Amino acid sequence: MKSFMISILFLLLLSTVAFPFDRIVLGELFANHGCPYCVTANQFLDELYPDISDHTALIRYHVWWPASDDPFYEYNPEQNRGRTTYYAVSAVPAFVIDGEVVDAPYGQWDDSLDARAEVSSPIAIEIDTSIFGEVTIRIDTRDLTESMGGKLFVVITEDSIHHIAPNGETMFPVSYTHLRAHETSLHLVCRLLLEK
Repeated sequence: MKSFMISILFLLLLSTVAFPFDRIVLGELFANHGCPYCVTANQFLDELYPDISDHTALIRYHVWWPASDDPFYEYNPEQNRGRTTYYAVSAVPAFVIDGEVVDAPYGQWDDSLDARAEVSSPIAIEIDTSIFGEVTIRIDTRDLTESMGGKLFVVITEDSIHHIAPNGETMFPVSYTHLRAHETSLHLVCRLLLEK
């Protein structure tokens, strides 16, 4: 059985507004199946995730270096390259929390994620699914104004993908597969786990 995670994400670049809702922090890891340093970073996040899953959504993007044949990059090169370029990632592993590149070793990422989770969110999201595969998303934006603008990104990730990589890894969790952007006046982060 494969698990797919749909992450509806938005990066909020507001500074002095107080928001009333709990935040789901977005962590984005950039890696490559040929990167020896990425193994330890991936393992760190794998071990950490059960403790932070109540307030964190993770997405792992794969870049085209050091190994140019990374199948996770090749699955969707245009969008992987776009996200990598957006953050100006020039080395892997690289970690981004809520749109900010983290300038700290992976052993300190948990502190950064926990600290960011303490910051309130401008929205609340409620997600319902039906047995027919329909998804209903309700968003409470009572503290947002139209002038804040933004884009809504829907990200689909696949979990527990088996692949024997040159760096020795064999299991790849929460790997990015597809991104859709829609114009909206919301900035948000949430996730929905669907099993197929």
